[in-house]
Amino acid sequence: MADKKRITIEKNIKQDIASKQFYVTFYYGKDSSGKNKRKTKAYPTLNEARLELRKHEVSIMERSAIDPSRTSVNEVIERHLEMLSLKSEESTLYGYRTIARHIKGHRLGNRQAQEVKPVDVQAYLAHLQKDKALSSNTALKHYNFLNSVFNMMEQQELIGRNPVKRVVTPKKIAHDPEYLTVDEAREIFKRSKGDRIELPFALGLYTGMRRGELCGLTWDCVDFDNDLIRVRLNRLNVGSEIVLKQPKSESSERTLSMVPELKEILLTEFEILKNNKKLLGNQYRSSDFVICYNDGEPVRPNYLSEMFKRWFNRKLNKDLRAITPHGLRHSFVALAIAAGIPLYEISQALGHNDISVTSRIYAHLLDKTHKNVTEGMAGLLREDSR
Repeated sequence: MADKKRITIEKNIKQDIASKQFYVTFYYGKDSSGKNKRKTKAYPTLNEARLELRKHEVSIMERSAIDPSRTSVNEVIERHLEMLSLKSEESTLYGYRTIARHIKGHRLGNRQAQEVKPVDVQAYLAHLQKDKALSSNTALKHYNFLNSVFNMMEQQELIGRNPVKRVVTPKKIAHDPEYLTVDEAREIFKRSKGDRIELPFALGLYTGMRRGELCGLTWDCVDFDNDLIRVRLNRLNVGSEIVLKQPKSESSERTLSMVPELKEILLTEFEILKNNKKLLGNQYRSSDFVICYNDGEPVRPNYLSEMFKRWFNRKLNKDLRAITPHGLRHSFVALAIAAGIPLYEISQALGHNDISVTSRIYAHLLDKTHKNVTEGMAGLLREDSR
């Protein structure tokens, strides 16, 4: 009806007879059903209408035009999460959903996705670090998530350019992992003898297993006859839920040698388990997990960390360096390097995909002067010169 009161001035520009305003129709291609996507806007003069139309035509050629569809950042994120759910582990998705909740609670989440500018993303990242007091590394995770969301929109031609790529990236801060010295490890072994923490401490330090792998270890993977421990399961906290899954990668499924000291501790624990089964009878939970309560109930991974924290907070242990279950993994590497074990073998024991991963994380533990290498080579020359 409105078009009957408008006359065509030139292609995509009409003038309203009553108001004398000039109406420009901007086209953005076709939607999924094949219909034209378009938007109409009024301008007071013909020159202004022509100028805005030309700008739009250039932006279409440069693929920088903003799609007229009205979709919020939150809606785009929900679609992105649906796509990720088809290929991501539940533990990974939980992290993404946590980031999504932060965005939802910020004004960025309600912005129209097609209208988001780099300054909006920059303001959100600043909010995380200044108002929420989150670390730079955590802000970087938010940046990477938003970048993947807007990359998806760019690939689907819903936006011309990804605004996230044009903001200042949060700086990643490397933290040297904490680890025990030989003397510290010996002292903890001495004080933890017979304590509930003795078993997870020994398992973590002698094998370098991840916390989830420690909590996922079952007795059928402990081979007393051949002195072997098979790493097959990863037991994780995902929010309030416990998820049992295969280790991170194919290389994470590995078989580790059981040293005599660890074997003795495990055999003692196995005897305690058998006695508890007899005492509790039907009340005993036959979960088969190595690290468990007296009734067989497996220990939650988060509680294992809490158990370590409480033990080191005891008055008698305040003088010790507190270590976490994951810190035992770092200690395993530090002591292995100190013992002269080749980095490749350490990497295999850790279940890393590539030795470069091990080298990157533990580079600070390596001999930066390369004394072992240079002295070893020089020793060969000395042998030859005799």
